[in-house]
Amino acid sequence: MAPLGIGDGPIPGANAQALLGAVCRSPVVRDRFKGDNIQRVPAAEGVGRILGQLGQLLVAVRVIGVPDREVWPLLTQISLDGMHPLRRRVVELAVATKGQMTTTTYSARLDLPHTSIRRHLEDLHARGVLARVAYTGPEAWVASEWSRARWGAVVGPQGKRST
Repeated sequence: MAPLGIGDGPIPGANAQALLGAVCRSPVVRDRFKGDNIQRVPAAEGVGRILGQLGQLLVAVRVIGVPDREVWPLLTQISLDGMHPLRRRVVELAVATKGQMTTTTYSARLDLPHTSIRRHLEDLHARGVLARVAYTGPEAWVASEWSRARWGAVVGPQGKRST
């Protein structure tokens, strides 16, 4: 299969897009009987399958005549829509924030319960998307360099999704 491409060249960031989507939507197994602790972090979904699906979608949108300038935002939206909606909001806030934030700050900014936010923060930390920078007192979190690099490749230098 040829690499994903618009016009005559490959789409820059397609691998980052697929990898970010796969890692962020992959599960984290928790012990529901003993305090909801993380038990296991299975390997993330394979990027090849997602790239193959995006390639098929690219062929389809070309067949129906979607303009090239609209293809990347569409592929980005589809890649990121595979994430749990709350997890996605946490990732978007983390990469949009320059410094660290506490669990309480995430909860307040997203207007969501503290327990739900903490769970998503822990899951994203287990996946390497976030880094925990304070373990005692109020827990603090920051987007990892790994996630910032891939987010930048997916959404561009302005840091906002183009969807």
